[in-house]
Amino acid sequence: METKQRYELYLNHISALESFRYPDSFEEYKNHVVDMLQYSDRFVFEDALMEGLKNDEAVKSVQRDEPLTMQHILTAIPDSFVNKGESRKKNKEDKEPTPIWYNVWDVYYITPDDDLYYDLFFVYKIRGLDLLELDDFLSYQLEIWYENNLKKFIRFLQLITRKHGKKLLPPEYIQTISEWIADTEKQPALEGKEKPQAKTETKFKRDRNDNSTRLNQEQTALLIYCLRETRIILGEQYIDEKYVGQAFSILTGFSENTLSRKIVTSTVLKLANIKNTQAVTEALKNVLKFIEDKIKPEE
Repeated sequence: METKQRYELYLNHISALESFRYPDSFEEYKNHVVDMLQYSDRFVFEDALMEGLKNDEAVKSVQRDEPLTMQHILTAIPDSFVNKGESRKKNKEDKEPTPIWYNVWDVYYITPDDDLYYDLFFVYKIRGLDLLELDDFLSYQLEIWYENNLKKFIRFLQLITRKHGKKLLPPEYIQTISEWIADTEKQPALEGKEKPQAKTETKFKRDRNDNSTRLNQEQTALLIYCLRETRIILGEQYIDEKYVGQAFSILTGFSENTLSRKIVTSTVLKLANIKNTQAVTEALKNVLKFIEDKIKPEE
């Protein structure tokens, strides 16, 4: 398994391990997942869900010769899909809304942008790891998501073990985290090894929804993907995501590492929920209006 999926907070894998290792508490875990997905507005319409699973062998074995219903899917694939009584209109012109479902095993990467739930799923991720992997996992998170800001990362680890450790983490995991902190603090300061800030780099830190730019980080990644696919900027066959992330980090103030990881095709398509696609669409409409009002020459 590649390092990205192994050491990232990949919901599908976290759910698999929780279901297998902690069946007695899986219902509570499942409720946390649904709350996070609801907050992030990540859902699937019922008709799309049924269409996607109509040829699933487990579903077909339950369905037999009957017309497919959601009950067949819930029986064949238990503990996977949750409906909280919600429905949405797929299009404004629809007369009736369509039921929506949340997928507990969603192919979704949890990031610090999931601010209300990130700390909890970070702990769930830790307890799903083999103890021998924990040092490498923490070092990976420090470099990739905390940009070697050791002080900030250590404080995060202290707070999450205090908040969730007693309930969710075995004592040996808490001890290993403490030992990793102690050993890492003895090493030469990582923060001092960061590259000097270029004159063109943004000199302020972004918050998730600070409105300094029209789009948030996820929406910016989705816009970059659209620009690459429509050949407005160079595609992935010409330029690596790392350098695209650097360029747009300068232009937007968002984290270079985070943008670089989110604009990978397999990841960015998971960001294309209704909220994000609407935000990108409205931003592009605003650009078109600006061209029409301010740029387009008179005929």
